[in-house]
Amino acid sequence: MRLCYDTAVAFLFLVRWNRHGVMHTIQKIADGAVHKLPADFRRAIESNATAKSLWADITPLARNEWICWVTSAKQEATRKRRIEVSIDKMLGGMRRPCCWPGCPHR
Repeated sequence: MRLCYDTAVAFLFLVRWNRHGVMHTIQKIADGAVHKLPADFRRAIESNATAKSLWADITPLARNEWICWVTSAKQEATRKRRIEVSIDKMLGGMRRPCCWPGCPHR
């Protein structure tokens, strides 16, 4: 198994060969520059083709901003709402969270 990164589309590909020498790839959505993409946010992005396409198109720092904005919520209800709002904003073409000072971890 080999891990490949395609910078043109910001996806990680796990490449493995079966016993017959046939190559199989598994596509994984990329994380941010500092933060790992949480499972709940990943599922929300993967469930929407438009959001998934935008996620692949934005920079690692922009992905990091979305992840940090979602994970910085103190309450679970706020986090869930931010995930929903993130997907909605991405569907509208927004590339970074609005009206937020930014990730303090970079």
